[in-house]
Amino acid sequence: MYTEEERQLAEAVHAASREYAAANPAMKLTKEHLFKLGQLIWPFSYRLADDDAGAARALLTRANEGVASRHVYWTLLAAELLLPQNQIVYSGSALWCHQGFPQIVMGHKYAAALMATKLSHDVAEQVRPPWRAFYIEVPRDLLFVDDNLRNQPVTVTGILVASMYHPPSGANRWAWFAITESQATLWQHGAATEHMLGELVEGVWEGTGLTEKLETLDKRCSTMINRLILNVCLAMSDPANVKAPKDPKPKKKGKHNERTSSEPRIRTYQLGTTPRIDCREAISTYMRTGKAGSALNVQVMVAGHWRNVPYGPKSELRRVQWIEPHWRGPDDAPILVKATKVRP
Repeated sequence: MYTEEERQLAEAVHAASREYAAANPAMKLTKEHLFKLGQLIWPFSYRLADDDAGAARALLTRANEGVASRHVYWTLLAAELLLPQNQIVYSGSALWCHQGFPQIVMGHKYAAALMATKLSHDVAEQVRPPWRAFYIEVPRDLLFVDDNLRNQPVTVTGILVASMYHPPSGANRWAWFAITESQATLWQHGAATEHMLGELVEGVWEGTGLTEKLETLDKRCSTMINRLILNVCLAMSDPANVKAPKDPKPKKKGKHNERTSSEPRIRTYQLGTTPRIDCREAISTYMRTGKAGSALNVQVMVAGHWRNVPYGPKSELRRVQWIEPHWRGPDDAPILVKATKVRP
């Protein structure tokens, strides 16, 4: 049997969905929708169990109980949870809530530089997510996906990222859900870090018959998203590279200073500085054409990469250091037209 609190929260989830659909006829998913959804799903999942498997069981148990009792809202939710992309949205947003709604923002040039940065397998082994779930706000006009309804590319505005337990592999795997300025979305479920180093691995979600064949633009976007996520995680490992949100200063008590709402808020972390090299044109050309190289009027541009740097007693320890894209050669060297390759 459901408690009155559970019944009200279940209805609130679907009431929010109905309000959202009425306000967005095109069903465009937004960061605000994920934020609200996470608050509504959290009490039925990560509030009851901190681990991913336990939270998923808790949510599914309540959904299945709703099906058995013919509770309309839980029956609808149980049906939606059969689709892997909905699992990312529901479980990912609840885990995002559980982590305190961290959001990472960065400038256009820095985001492009990270996407133009290669990762070797030995460096990729050191990738650790800064949180189990977080949201990356993507600068406009860098990444695009195909909108089949509009029959045109649309820009990616954000990515919900989660590192969750993946039952088929018995280990944590990456899942992400990218939203755009339209109703078009792109997602990936159950990918290991080594799979994210190259192009999207076909059949990541095998056996469901639900994995759609991605168009060329979507494949390129998936490649850039994978690279952006891994490089963001590495960049976040350096505290000097991150500007954390400031806690609000306590105010004196008084009727005009009392907090009127207990609602949580998104915590925004500013990542990176302004790189010396602007890689936006290289990323843009790769997204538009898929060509491995594009001609830029530069001297010699060296792609960004990560390097293992020794430190500590007798230099026995290692840490990763980002070598951002840069020009090679004397400052007064003649400009050379050279292909700058952005490879998946």
